[in-house]
Amino acid sequence: VINPRTPVLVGAGQVLNRIEKLEDAKEPLEMMMTAIVMAEEDTGVGNLLAQTQSVRVVRGMWGYENPAKLIAERIGAVGAESIGTLIGGNQNQVVINETASAILHEG
Repeated sequence: VINPRTPVLVGAGQVLNRIEKLEDAKEPLEMMMTAIVMAEEDTGVGNLLAQTQSVRVVRGMWGYENPAKLIAERIGAVGAESIGTLIGGNQNQVVINETASAILHEG
């Protein structure tokens, strides 16, 4: 029997921003939002973003103090937890592992 709290990835989105000129670069937050909308569309369900309980962002080299909070506000996830990681090459996997553990054990 599968635990009903088993984390399941229901949608994915990826944005590539390969540029020739610096002025063609997209803002990191804009790229994150594009990927988030793509992931919601990938689910085939829709209207999931406003139900988000936690937004977690791997830290990057940008000026945003709390990009997870900005994302939560933009997707209408009022009261969602917002978390940023440390900078490091393994943080992508760390945030996935910690998120899955929180879903499984904390609800």
